[in-house]
Amino acid sequence: MKHNIQIFLQILVFGLVTSLWSSCENPIKFKGTETDPLLVVNAFVSPDSSLHVSLTESRFFLNNASSFNPVDDAIVCLWVNGICTDTLQHKGSGMYMCVPRLASCDEIRLTAASPKFAQVDATVKMPDAVPFTVSADNFRQEIRYSTLGEDTLGVYQDAYCDLLLTFSDPSEVRNFYRLTMLKRTYWDESNYTEETVSFQLSDKTNNGVSLGNLINTGQNKETATYNIFNDDFLNGSRVEIKVPVMYASASFGPDDEPYMKSASLTFAGLFCELRVFLHNLSESYYLYLKSRGEAEGYTGSNLFSEPVQVYTNVNGGLGIVGCDHVRMESVRIELSE
Repeated sequence: MKHNIQIFLQILVFGLVTSLWSSCENPIKFKGTETDPLLVVNAFVSPDSSLHVSLTESRFFLNNASSFNPVDDAIVCLWVNGICTDTLQHKGSGMYMCVPRLASCDEIRLTAASPKFAQVDATVKMPDAVPFTVSADNFRQEIRYSTLGEDTLGVYQDAYCDLLLTFSDPSEVRNFYRLTMLKRTYWDESNYTEETVSFQLSDKTNNGVSLGNLINTGQNKETATYNIFNDDFLNGSRVEIKVPVMYASASFGPDDEPYMKSASLTFAGLFCELRVFLHNLSESYYLYLKSRGEAEGYTGSNLFSEPVQVYTNVNGGLGIVGCDHVRMESVRIELSE
């Protein structure tokens, strides 16, 4: 009898908990009108490169699907200086492609339409590439200590240098820049591994403007994800940027020599090549990256912040069509003695 009473009490408690739990739920129904999907166009245009245009359908914000529906029945045209130069070929999965001939100052217009969507379009102007020089100095090594594996104290030796970039900002034209870097570690003259270089800027230009502040404005100030800046305070001036870069690193534990010493190491690899890219962006590309950087971290500590609308320049639809004209310079640094 006692056992039956215990079972009854357990069932009663379970029922009460279930009832309380369900009473806490307060489903909120969406009372608005679900909008029809729009045509989404994504394309980034560069001289001497093939043009790939992605077409998808926009998705209602309460839709939990993990992907976007591609649009495979569209006609996509490229217009250069008012002339239709290419009808892009459909490559599947909403991707369209052509190999255009483009030059600085070309006015570029993309149009796209399908049986389901009316024509959308976007117009951008190809900026000119900006020449620059790059050199490296102030080579130095630093020792740091951290765990090596799960519980072993490791000694890390990092090699740094300062890259000095110099360029003249074209006057009378508003320019939008992005700075990116890659490091190639060569094991012989033809085989290498490649990785993106992370960096932060803090040096001032020759007219006193802090590039670090410009690049970090409106983005995560710790990482400055996209490293973009404009020439509002640089117009027509000579710009010098110093970028501290770690170009090699080695680690060793108690069984290795030298351990807990500051002796110099020979870093793995034959040499490394630091490849520096100075991008001159169209205003649309710049505003897209700027708004995207803000949208990716807009809340901060305020959960009730207004959401950031990511920039779009597609008339009648959504998405971004941007231009990117880039120059690359490199510095070679020997690693083996």
